[in-house]
Amino acid sequence: MRDINELQERWDKAGRIDPLYVILSDSSKKGGRWDLDAFFASGRSEIAHLVEEAVRLSVDLRYGTALDFGCGVGRLTQALAEHFAQADGVDIAPSMVEQARSLNRHGERCRYHVNKAPDLSLFASDTFDLVYSNIVLQHMNPGLSSSYISEFVRVLAPEGLVVFQIPSERTSITPRAAVTAPNDPLTGTGLRARISVRPESITGGPDTALMLHVTVVNEGTSLWRRGGYPDGRYWINLGNHWRAAGGEMLLHDDIRVNLPGDVPPGQAAEMTMTVTLPWRPGRYQLEVDLVQENVAWFADHGSPLVVVPVTVVGSSDVAKTGNEVRDELVWHPACLEMNAISRSEVEAILQAAGAEVIAVAAEPDAGPDWVSYSYFATKPGSARN
Repeated sequence: MRDINELQERWDKAGRIDPLYVILSDSSKKGGRWDLDAFFASGRSEIAHLVEEAVRLSVDLRYGTALDFGCGVGRLTQALAEHFAQADGVDIAPSMVEQARSLNRHGERCRYHVNKAPDLSLFASDTFDLVYSNIVLQHMNPGLSSSYISEFVRVLAPEGLVVFQIPSERTSITPRAAVTAPNDPLTGTGLRARISVRPESITGGPDTALMLHVTVVNEGTSLWRRGGYPDGRYWINLGNHWRAAGGEMLLHDDIRVNLPGDVPPGQAAEMTMTVTLPWRPGRYQLEVDLVQENVAWFADHGSPLVVVPVTVVGSSDVAKTGNEVRDELVWHPACLEMNAISRSEVEAILQAAGAEVIAVAAEPDAGPDWVSYSYFATKPGSARN
């Protein structure tokens, strides 16, 4: 899992390359092509819908102070300022906060903060009438997102409303009847594989989708079970990382491919994986490995992964942004590390922090590979005067 220093570095780089695109990844807007008015209008629409949902849930929402967690360049913070007397945006990336301040259209009603801490200690308890976060928590490790969820409740004012989204688990194409049994976490001796990949090297154009043929052999002591929704919390998948030619991690968690079936010790499975090459021409390393979801990558326990040299050639159609960045840096929508916390765990975190869950709604924006929810919760107590 990426620690908070790496998390900040990743998002700070994103903020210097193409911040609006990585916040709202419309392929037609890549390379600084977002129209600012349209970008911020999407934020106003989202917050208007949030206010409508609060009314529908009979929440007596006060419009004093609001917190936008993971504010980016202030798309939602500015929209909140049109409803609330004060809107605070907090983000881990200094480059994002710098641009949020420069793009701010609401003066002192919007305040922006860089926060690298694993908590929200820069804010006092019982501060905000609304705490809101969308498509943010999924891009950090579950230990960190769990801490922030507890902090949402702490900084929420009594009778305030907290609303946030986070995936619960991966989906699977496996029918329920085909699931053999829930997986159990494997020990180190179970996390052993021999992996081969064809082709052994790749050359292609920017943003090109290419298919790899992968053979995995179970060299461990445990049966690999192919999981399936909803019982596959610990299912085993094929996955990959991207590194720069010099070894710098660019994308820790890219795509997933299900096992074709259960794989006993000593047996092999044939799989295909389609990867999208980086949009910036240059040399890269594609690492192919197996992962037991919510447990570990096999390589973390000494199992050898496969490194495929990748050369991206030709001209990128991405416009210059005016920011100087290292040539090896890659960023495209798949570069967003995805993590999940089960619905039952999220509700337990909220309850332990003193919140009352009032609604949980299915949320499709996390993508087709994930089961995701938006959580609505209040904090019982006497409202502030």
